[in-house]
Amino acid sequence: MERCTHCGEMLLVEHHAELGRDRPAGEENATLVARCPNPACPSNRSTASGGVDDSRATV
Repeated sequence: MERCTHCGEMLLVEHHAELGRDRPAGEENATLVARCPNPACPSNRSTASGGVDDSRATV
């Protein structure tokens, strides 16, 4: 398993089918996303688009 580059917590791997829906036919229509479980971690700051804004995170 990998660790968060911001706080060192072990990352959780989640299955997001909706993120892979635009892939060509025949390819896996799912995406695995690693997420830090630490709610205080800078990597968990959401942006307006719902993504992670790493530009505001401090390492």
